[in-house]
Amino acid sequence: MKVSVELSDTEIVSVKVVEHKETQGISDAAIDKIPKEIVEGQTLNVDVAAGASVTSKAILDAVEDCIKQAGGDVGSLKTTAK
Repeated sequence: MKVSVELSDTEIVSVKVVEHKETQGISDAAIDKIPKEIVEGQTLNVDVAAGASVTSKAILDAVEDCIKQAGGDVGSLKTTAK
């Protein structure tokens, strides 16, 4: 799973899944839903997509890794959404 995460000094600006090897159709809900909910809620504490929990977790893990690499505070992003 490859994601592109754009961060500002204070927020997650965008999250996009740029590459995956997930089963088309099954994973579509997660690929559409999870990035949108991360940005809207400014949190990694989002519900997984029904029927696509593995894909949802892979997206969340990839975004978390990007934030860590950028020096962001992952712990604060795992709290309840705004």
